[in-house]
Amino acid sequence: YDGEDSSLLVDSSDLEMGQLDPPEGDDSLALATRFEFREVDGITYSSFEPGSFIKSSEDRTRVEGADQFAELFGFDKKALRPDTVVALLESTEDFRKTSSEDGSTVFGGTVTLEAILKIGQKDLPAGLALLAEGGTDDLPEEITLQVTVMDELLSKLVVDIDGDTPTGYTKGRITSTFGAYGEDQGIVAPSPDQITDGADLFGLPEGMEEQIAIMEDLDARRPGLCNDAFEAFEEDSSVTDPEEFEAVTEVFVQCLVDAGEPEAAEAFRLMTGIPNN
Repeated sequence: YDGEDSSLLVDSSDLEMGQLDPPEGDDSLALATRFEFREVDGITYSSFEPGSFIKSSEDRTRVEGADQFAELFGFDKKALRPDTVVALLESTEDFRKTSSEDGSTVFGGTVTLEAILKIGQKDLPAGLALLAEGGTDDLPEEITLQVTVMDELLSKLVVDIDGDTPTGYTKGRITSTFGAYGEDQGIVAPSPDQITDGADLFGLPEGMEEQIAIMEDLDARRPGLCNDAFEAFEEDSSVTDPEEFEAVTEVFVQCLVDAGEPEAAEAFRLMTGIPNN
């Protein structure tokens, strides 16, 4: 982070995802993923391929989720405020100084899940916010914290997770390090030759760009038109039956036709792959 500008790099290229129809003779499939998000002068640049970026202001629909990526994972500017760590430590049951050496002081304690949820996801430090999202499934009843302060500045936060959770026993450690206070972070916008058209970047099928443009135009002219068709489907997030989704889509498409938007109806049908009966 540097003032209002920020940069986030997510690299899970070493993550093994197990067997997902691997090539013959290969018993595992490595998921090579690297995402980068930069916000410079209020514009978000999203990269899903080395050297290629989408500029959010020019391709809003396809990257509006990416604009919120950092915040969803607890990496917003607010998560780096020292008081998020202070509030967490103040909630511990046994806060104490554990060691002090060469200008470095370590504090620690145990905090309950109840206290974490009381603080709230948006006021938790980076590295812990994601696990507190939506409830208690990822955390045991207690976690331990260790905070290192060096030369009166926050240097490190270590969260140790070890215990039973609603989804089973979990053991792990999250370490967040902080540094380079007051230094120029060198966050700049990508060069013009690195900014790529979204359709090329994601390999959209032929014609999809035009279909998306038609639906964007409809939403601008008549926002929310026929969206009621999806309400029941969205309320039951467990519904995964393709036939049921196709039936709901047919209702939506017919609604567009009845509303005098046959071009949008056909564009949506092509986008979703629903046959024209």
